[in-house]
Amino acid sequence: MHRSSLGLAALLAGCGGAEATLSIDAALIDQRIDEVAEAVPLCDATGSSTPEARAARAIYSVVRALPELAGPRTPISGTGSTGSCGGTLDVAYDHADGDTSYTALFSAFCMSSADGDVVVDGTVSAVEDGTPSDYGPIISSLSIDTDGPVEIVAAGERITVELSDTKTTYGIPDTWMPGIPDEASPDVTEVGEARVTFEGPGTEYWVEDLTAERVGPYPTNIHVTEGVLGAAEGTVLVSTLPDDPLVISLSGLVEDGALVLTGKGDTTATLVPDPTQPGVASFTVNGEAHSRGLDCSSGVGVYTEAVTALVLALLPGQ
Repeated sequence: MHRSSLGLAALLAGCGGAEATLSIDAALIDQRIDEVAEAVPLCDATGSSTPEARAARAIYSVVRALPELAGPRTPISGTGSTGSCGGTLDVAYDHADGDTSYTALFSAFCMSSADGDVVVDGTVSAVEDGTPSDYGPIISSLSIDTDGPVEIVAAGERITVELSDTKTTYGIPDTWMPGIPDEASPDVTEVGEARVTFEGPGTEYWVEDLTAERVGPYPTNIHVTEGVLGAAEGTVLVSTLPDDPLVISLSGLVEDGALVLTGKGDTTATLVPDPTQPGVASFTVNGEAHSRGLDCSSGVGVYTEAVTALVLALLPGQ
């Protein structure tokens, strides 16, 4: 998904039942928020600072940074980036017959945060599909996968992320970079599977069969048309309201909109990001405002560094 939050996925996946989804109510949302503060999901309750929560914020930040590779650009050779506390991120590319393959290699890439260092190792691959023309390749789509798990270590916790079968098809293919998508021709991103594993407790969360449409320049609108959030207990469905898409800034932060989780019997929970506080969100449950919410603001700094590192790594060599 173009700008999806696996933090939300991990938190709410547990709302599901074994095969059919469970009914969503205030007690269930409270239970999941409490579990966030104690263990594995990617955002924690306000004031929580457990090692698991710190690690969760780290993976939340890095996973959100990875889709920056899908941004339209001219194929270039990267010089790499250095983390604020060491390590490297190097990007290499190969271009032939209109197609460009990118490989981003994290090698002990270290980012400092208020909760300690976050270290990333692993490889992310991307393939940009283009058709040769007299004026350069006409870019039509881009696929992103991890080459094996990407490992993140924070506060002594080890987390792995795997991304597979993720493809963005551009609504307006164009030379060297796609055109700005509109309502008639949106960019469409399909996520086959994105899986997060917390090695300590041995728990897994995933997003699968998710489709999202992107419209406009930045800030851009993201419509999540369908998707499944999963955990060992089961699954729930995720979408955005037709008239209330997620509004994403150039830096990848959510400025407006809402995500709707649907459970058994059309029960719902809606997560509403706070446009004035990046990383903070509130809930409504079955149409009623909920008294508790999520605070992932501690991950914003790490996320910003990861995005900046990817951009710098893609700059042409001197």
